[in-house]
Amino acid sequence: MLNDLHAIAHAVPHLTTEEMVTIKLGRPQEHAPLAVLAPGNGLGEAFLIWGGTDYIACSSEGGHADFGPTNPTQVGLLAFLVARYRHAAYERVCSGSGLADVYDYVHSLDPAAENPAFAAALFAAKDRAPSSWTLPRATPPTIRWRRRRCASSSMSETRRPAISRSRCWRREASISR
Repeated sequence: MLNDLHAIAHAVPHLTTEEMVTIKLGRPQEHAPLAVLAPGNGLGEAFLIWGGTDYIACSSEGGHADFGPTNPTQVGLLAFLVARYRHAAYERVCSGSGLADVYDYVHSLDPAAENPAFAAALFAAKDRAPSSWTLPRATPPTIRWRRRRCASSSMSETRRPAISRSRCWRREASISR
């Protein structure tokens, strides 16, 4: 049995430049570790390390790592998630279900700021975090940004993960108001 991200990691060294998307510019380093990130229903992660002649794919349960806030707003999100689930992992922030949790937290900060059309669409939705959804134009910028950011690096409908060729990477989740 093979973890889905582990299987995808095996293909990464064979991708062409045209098949990759740059997430953050940097200087590629030969034989640097590679990360495979796939926010979807959860937060799938895998990585590759150089084995001397080729890359070795390794599966990971990194999405279950503790969410580490880096600013006061994120500390509030952490407290919100711990109150709701007793544990806050990164996949509670950056995944399909995590979008709903982040939305609920932002909404709890200022319920009056919610766009009524968006609230009605959200209330009527069978799935609060589908792979594609047309948001009303007046959606608060924070939610639009979070939706685009996670969707742009998710596997969603194409099942294509975001791949980072950085020497090291850092997970960040930020909420701007």
